Amino acid sequence: MGCKTKVEKALNEVVGVSSTTIDMENKNAIIKMDFHIELKTLQEAVKNAGSQYSIQMPGEHSHHHHPKENIPAGPGTRKFYCPMHCEDEKTYPDPRNCPVCGMNLVEKKKAGSESATYTCPMHPEIIKDKPGSCPICGMDLVRLATDESDENKTYNTLLRKFKIATLFTVPVFLIAMSDIIPSDPLPDIMPLKYWN
Repeated sequence: MGCKTKVEKALNEVVGVSSTTIDMENKNAIIKMDFHIELKTLQEAVKNAGSQYSIQMPGEHSHHHHPKENIPAGPGTRKFYCPMHCEDEKTYPDPRNCPVCGMNLVEKKKAGSESATYTCPMHPEIIKDKPGSCPICGMDLVRLATDESDENKTYNTLLRKFKIATLFTVPVFLIAMSDIIPSDPLPDIMPLKYWN
């Protein structure tokens, strides 16, 4: 059996994969899923099929000894990771939202750069002096902001998201609840079919 066919068959047997198309010339695969499947599961399926190939997300580089690499970052640059570890230890060169779960990425600090405290995002009462896992839920502890600028950046990001959400929510709420307003003014402005 050809390697391409072997890999396609192995991936199609993973629960949740609806179809797999492999393009050997461009060295990529399109995997359609019924629900999110972790990259590790797909990698295991390919490995168990006895294939020499490995699966990476776009932007990752393939090496036989290191099948999973971080997005390259120059020396001295900052690295960010998802606190939920959706893509294991993958890091990004700039702050953004995780492409898998949408959470804000957290900056990865260099070991020994300064003393810090860590807490669980789900259980803020857990405070430790070194990184690790939350004893309650097992989630990785995240570093507490030590200077005002880190806190302000997070606050301003969340405030901006709140304002955008409010901007879209308030008009929908007013349109949906207009029929309880005395004399229901919306149909006078425009026919009801357009509001609907």
